[in-house]
Amino acid sequence: MNSDSVNDIPDTVYSQFACFDVLRLATVRAAELAAFESSVDVLTASALTGLQRLPIRLRRRAASHRINRLPRRFHKHHHLSKTNNNNNNNNSNDNKNTSTTNNNVKNKNGSHSELKQKLKSRRYRRRKLRLLALHTRLTTTTTTVATASTHQSCPGVVEKSKSLWLPTHIWHAKRFHMITKWGWRLPWAPTNKIFKLCHKASHNGCLLFDQSYLHCFQVYGPEVMLANCLKCIYQGDCQIDSLSPKLTEFKTPAWSCEQTGILFRTTSQNVKDISRPILGPVRILWGTRNSPKENFRHIWLWLHPSISVTAWQLLQARIKEINSSTSDRQNILQMNDLTGYFCRLHTTGRQSHGLISDILKQAVKDGSDVITMETTDNWRLWNHLSTNIREAVCLPPGLVVMLSNCESFRLNRPRLKIRNKNWCTVPIKLNDNNSQAKPISDTTTKESGFILPSGKQLSWSNIQESYPGINQCSSPDQLLSTILNSASNENKLDVLLIQNSTPLLIRSSPESIGWDIILRRNFLQLNSNNNTDEGSLIRGSLAARDFLVACVYRGAEVGGLRDLYHWAGLGTSAGGHFYSFPDSLWPDTLAGQQSAQMVTEEKLTHFK
Repeated sequence: MNSDSVNDIPDTVYSQFACFDVLRLATVRAAELAAFESSVDVLTASALTGLQRLPIRLRRRAASHRINRLPRRFHKHHHLSKTNNNNNNNNSNDNKNTSTTNNNVKNKNGSHSELKQKLKSRRYRRRKLRLLALHTRLTTTTTTVATASTHQSCPGVVEKSKSLWLPTHIWHAKRFHMITKWGWRLPWAPTNKIFKLCHKASHNGCLLFDQSYLHCFQVYGPEVMLANCLKCIYQGDCQIDSLSPKLTEFKTPAWSCEQTGILFRTTSQNVKDISRPILGPVRILWGTRNSPKENFRHIWLWLHPSISVTAWQLLQARIKEINSSTSDRQNILQMNDLTGYFCRLHTTGRQSHGLISDILKQAVKDGSDVITMETTDNWRLWNHLSTNIREAVCLPPGLVVMLSNCESFRLNRPRLKIRNKNWCTVPIKLNDNNSQAKPISDTTTKESGFILPSGKQLSWSNIQESYPGINQCSSPDQLLSTILNSASNENKLDVLLIQNSTPLLIRSSPESIGWDIILRRNFLQLNSNNNTDEGSLIRGSLAARDFLVACVYRGAEVGGLRDLYHWAGLGTSAGGHFYSFPDSLWPDTLAGQQSAQMVTEEKLTHFK
């Protein structure tokens, strides 16, 4: 390297730079930087806020506005920086009225006292408001349902400014994007990114939906008249003879079960079924025969809220027509609207059966409780199903299991969330309620008609041979009937399980079949002041929330309407079209056309 000395620099160049004073230049620049820092109130020597004390990889832009996103050890620095900023602002704005923004306030005696800071948690500050809102919403639901049941034209059409809440609304509102649809506040999609996880859980895990927004109608009367009422307006789904229950002389199921089908918009018998206008899908839950009187029976219809008004008018017209043909007022059909009285949770996935079996336990026998033979048979049946069957698809479609006096869902909740546990391969253990049962073996399994999970599906004849009294011990009348249960026990927790398969879903995606869990929110009761008691309704809602949380702690995922429609359409190759109503796959119905039109208008407005 050519290192020439200063003397070798040309005289012209040296004369140009000889006038620079480095020390003076640094002093002037330091003064300018100090003035700039004082103007923007930024000190680069040390960090002020808690966010600046974090490593760069952990800093987030939104964290500087919300102290809760910072580690707790940095909260005090965050408050100190805010205090300094407030003091500087107050000194610069002496002419303004800043008495409310100052942290130091002068008392009457002249001393200074610091203002009490607000609590950091907004949820804690609004705790009373949340409880009042919860009570108000539940009261609104109770009043609405009670008023709607008295309407003869159309139920549920009550003048109210706010939408109804699901029993698990508080839990969903913290974790889901909520939308208002069909008069209900419904969860649309979870806020965290679990779309693919929900899709996997719907087949190989357990995916849970809250379908308490479905409307429930109860029809009670002679079985012959019930068959005639449904003959002209209902068409059941076609099933294999081995999977369908035995029929009576009135073409009705001989056992208590749930059937799926289509409800027509007309009652004319002259129009062929292929050309009749369709109203929408319907679930019909058949009660026990000869209950509570000879030749009498209950049925419960579960309908989508978009078609409930039309269905109510249709059923009222049909019932009025049938009742007019008889003069005996004791043997007539009666219909009630029970919307909002029950919580209905829908589970899908091959692990749903084992997961629910781990949750449902019989309560400890107390001296005050009366344990009947029927209750014992219920739990004996469920213990046999939970210990011998690993998937719900192995059971007959629409099987009903009634479990009374269940243990609280909070007692057997795991302390930590169970992740990646396959409930289909977990070794089966006998419950404490069935400790006297013999271990399961291949020989006893073949003799009893039950089989170990090998892909084969059990028929109704197998169940009937193993448990001849299944019709009486699995009666849903104990839980759902308003005639038999006018006064309910508040401390008793009853659960109704329904196998939720459809003929098309069995053929396309049998691994998605699970259980529907129905919990009772207790019917309205009058207290000593002749006022309705909403406390029982709140307790029933909390039971549904506890069951949902118990499923989540065992690895189940909870989805919204978006996940339900995706599973019913693309997830099952249109095999679950029954559950996609009215969003898709129902273009020949009025509700499906209205839903498609609303989606088109929303897209045109969004992409305008």
